Amino acid sequence: MIKNNKIFVFLEFKNLKIIFTACNSNYENKYSNSITLDFSSRESLENLSNIIRDNIIKIEKKIGEFVNEINIILDLNKSINIKLNIFKKKENLEVTHQDIKYLIQDARQQIIEQNKNLTILHIVLENFYINKIKKTEILKNFSAEDFSIILNFICYPSEDILNFKNLLKKNQIKVNKFICSKYLESILEKDLPEELQISRAGIKTIMGMNENEVQIVPKTSKKHPFFERLFKFFLR
Repeated sequence: MIKNNKIFVFLEFKNLKIIFTACNSNYENKYSNSITLDFSSRESLENLSNIIRDNIIKIEKKIGEFVNEINIILDLNKSINIKLNIFKKKENLEVTHQDIKYLIQDARQQIIEQNKNLTILHIVLENFYINKIKKTEILKNFSAEDFSIILNFICYPSEDILNFKNLLKKNQIKVNKFICSKYLESILEKDLPEELQISRAGIKTIMGMNENEVQIVPKTSKKHPFFERLFKFFLR
């Protein structure tokens, strides 16, 4: 459950501008500012830290509280999609939560080990097959001769991610989450007013509410074990 007074702050980097947005849990816009910036200009880049600080101060005055963390939306045409079809033969044995969990964890580890220059932003479950038949829903446990999952790993250059973190660190701000703009566009609710679409999609992404995105949570977390966050997408 999201507290009604919680404020989400977004900083979106586009090709020629940066956009600051602050909204509450009801998706009401509390602050918005768009600034044109030439990222090829050293002067503009050197001034970026000041721009961020000035807008954070304005947001804090507007919402009446300090901003300690923000969420960065990246729209700089640098995201990389890596699709992986992970397959498991079970010989008509029961498939459990743990089987799915291990498959996805192993796939994630493969991506990390083979792409050390990239950081995974999102893991999107695209398709699920039981005995080579595409499924839209499954039971908690089921029997199969084989099953497979097609995953889309949306990644971003790790060097850029580190640079963004350092940029915000200068203003004592932590990055809560990096979000790929193209992924947000794929989950927009078109029936909403345009000004609310990005904010709502962004908040749902932060809160792990998107049905096709796999949420990797720490093993120590008791509130949302991994397989519960995963299987809510299938059990309808």
